Amino acid sequence: MTGTSAPAFPETGHTNPTSLTASAQEGLYGLVTRAATSLGIEFGPYKADTIMTKGPMVIELPARLSGSFHSQYTTPLATALSRRRCHCPRSRLPVRKYSLPPRQDRNLQAVFPSREL
Repeated sequence: MTGTSAPAFPETGHTNPTSLTASAQEGLYGLVTRAATSLGIEFGPYKADTIMTKGPMVIELPARLSGSFHSQYTTPLATALSRRRCHCPRSRLPVRKYSLPPRQDRNLQAVFPSREL
């Protein structure tokens, strides 16, 4: 980041189900809902990239489905939830009739590089 000493925050993984406390989840959901409302998103999908510091922070919030490994594989395999299957019927888009049973918790993690690198 030019002109600042603030660290960059690369995606380091995702855990399903979340390890956040109920209180932290409520704070995160509230922040994301307020952010979407402030952008005028009233209908349709949106996804939020967030980070938990001393509290929740929004990194980005585009009005689209997430296309990452997380939404395509980790969440469906862990929970049997499919974002496309939730949003397509509301948008009157065709949906394949299949579902994946949840198999087990899914976890993908990475490591922050040291500041010296």
